[in-house]
Amino acid sequence: MNQPPAHHPNNLVPPQGTFIGSHSSRFINQEISDVYLDHYWDTQGRIRRIAFVCVHWGTSVALVQYAAGRPGPFFYHAATVGFLNIQNLGQEPEVPGALPIPMHIQNGIFYGGHFVQGLPLPWHDRLVLRRNNNGTLHYHAHLPRPQRQHGPTPPINPDGNYYWGRQIGIGTHVQGWRQLRR
Repeated sequence: MNQPPAHHPNNLVPPQGTFIGSHSSRFINQEISDVYLDHYWDTQGRIRRIAFVCVHWGTSVALVQYAAGRPGPFFYHAATVGFLNIQNLGQEPEVPGALPIPMHIQNGIFYGGHFVQGLPLPWHDRLVLRRNNNGTLHYHAHLPRPQRQHGPTPPINPDGNYYWGRQIGIGTHVQGWRQLRR
């Protein structure tokens, strides 16, 4: 596998942000893990990424995963709240009604064989996700999923897009969307 170019200032997300795909909120255990707390190719040793996982119809959580090094495997970190924070900007105007966040999700969930704290991402709200230390977020495009599969994220596409920024806008329009921002 060829290693893409190292972290480069030209890969800073454009001022208007860039669409990085939908997020997981329709199928239980649907997961997308393409945003990293560490640059995948530049980091030596431990690598951390954010898993957006559907845990209830209409509700996803953001969970931090870590690996001892490339290419993994990745494991869930018990305390996502130590790394990330969510700003809730309120309900999307074009969404007809709010879906309640199930009580068992609000303080943590049993996922991947472990009890983990995740940040709830309600389908109907507009959210901004940031690192607690105002650190960078790194989007790495992954290989396409096999048709109709919603489980674990495929490997990084070594020829795929890469951008970095400091926040992710999350919202809903027909389906959930994500946008990497400066």
